[in-house]
Amino acid sequence: MFDPLELFRSVEWIWLIWLASCVVVFSITTWGLSRVSWAQLAQLHHDQQGAAYALSYVMVVPIYFFFVCLVVESSNILITKAGTVYSAFAAARTAVVWESATSPDDARSRITASARQAFVPFATGVKVQGASTPNLSSQQREYLDAYEDYVSGKRVSKGNIETKLANADQKLTVDYQPAGSWKDDVEVKVSYQFRFHVPGIGHALGTLGADRYFYYDIESTVQLQSEDPQNDSGQTGISYASTN
Repeated sequence: MFDPLELFRSVEWIWLIWLASCVVVFSITTWGLSRVSWAQLAQLHHDQQGAAYALSYVMVVPIYFFFVCLVVESSNILITKAGTVYSAFAAARTAVVWESATSPDDARSRITASARQAFVPFATGVKVQGASTPNLSSQQREYLDAYEDYVSGKRVSKGNIETKLANADQKLTVDYQPAGSWKDDVEVKVSYQFRFHVPGIGHALGTLGADRYFYYDIESTVQLQSEDPQNDSGQTGISYASTN
């Protein structure tokens, strides 16, 4: 069963930072608009006598944009957190189906692929180290071909999807704990390294990685009820392979 509190785990401080930065941006914006004098701004346009009036705005602008960037980065982290929850849920559902229908190694491979493919829409499209010329696996190319066949309208560029696939493959790890018996739950834990795009924010909230970029670790865990058969082998004896 999905726990709604999972949306807050590992990002508790980010929620507080996001809320505080939104309040600051709203307060500064309200304060700035309340002090606007269009007559003085028009005077500044014609000569320099309005420069003293604009000085307070000039001093506040760097602080204002810092908090705007903080809102953007924290929002991206929270969206990515939702993506990891979805990824873990997709992997857990795959585990429920396949752990009793195939070998443990094949089930684990399918679970990992399911988690990473579910996370692709949330992965960054900014090229990371080693992703400039991604070497896609056959499974990833099938994902890309399926996307191109499915979408009939405006599409995301092929290079962008390749970068997202490579990023999900490099930065997303999947820890799968099979059910000990049919009475136990299936548990999947997904971990993702979120890359910061604003250096100052990354220095404050992130951890420096080996590639000299700053990252924030996001973790999500989902547990679902096992549907293993109630027998000694734990197998259904039914193959999901196509007969064609």
